[in-house]
Amino acid sequence: MSIESTEDQELTPRLEEGSADLASPRVDEASRSKIDFLDRMSHELRTPLNSVLGFTNVLLKNKKFDSSPRELDYLQRIRLNGMHLLDLINDLLDLNRIERGEMTVNLKDLDLKPLIEETLDQLEYFGLNKNVEAHTVVPPNLDPIPADESRLRQVLRNLIGNAVKFTNEGSIILRVEAEGPTVRKIHVEDTGMGVAPELAKTIFLAFEQGDGAKTRAQQGSGLGLALSRALCEMMGMQLSMESVLGKGSTFTITLPPPS
Repeated sequence: MSIESTEDQELTPRLEEGSADLASPRVDEASRSKIDFLDRMSHELRTPLNSVLGFTNVLLKNKKFDSSPRELDYLQRIRLNGMHLLDLINDLLDLNRIERGEMTVNLKDLDLKPLIEETLDQLEYFGLNKNVEAHTVVPPNLDPIPADESRLRQVLRNLIGNAVKFTNEGSIILRVEAEGPTVRKIHVEDTGMGVAPELAKTIFLAFEQGDGAKTRAQQGSGLGLALSRALCEMMGMQLSMESVLGKGSTFTITLPPPS
């Protein structure tokens, strides 16, 4: 048995505090280095990818290009997968900007219905399964909402894309909840695999994908939901989820009360 003197007992907490103080700058420096590295790599990846997409679009638009239906299908697949990869890179860049405190939003009065219809029209891009029906439920004559159009579009694309990835049959519904003409909430509902209760706490953390054993075969980096929640908070909104394992999930954007 060892006996610590009173002086030793007093010294131990001070040493622990000192170690924490010394470690903190190192952690901050490591975090900054990680952010800088991810930022550089994202830009390096995006440059050649933009060239791939550019030349693919040229071939698709060139009417003189004598191609078979199969070759056109291959080009479309290159374009769609390239766009998916570009979205992932852009998400990574945006998360880095948020961590740096460099991200800003520009809130303006936005007509929500055309934005929702446009998002749903892009479901082909996400690879919607033929066994899944998708539709919107939007009340008429809604008042504009204060939002950054490009950022809200980004959030909806992420939520819709997430629903498509994990829904093999059933439906995906983009539903607006309103009180009279005032928009209160935007719901993205699916009948997919759902999320287990013990995983719901981490679903909005960057690089988390819920149940890795089930989602590893699906495309995704775990960035979309973390970025979507951060963007919603920057616009004064809240992003939450309710889910039942095996029955589906509902992601809800709650708007701030009208001033």
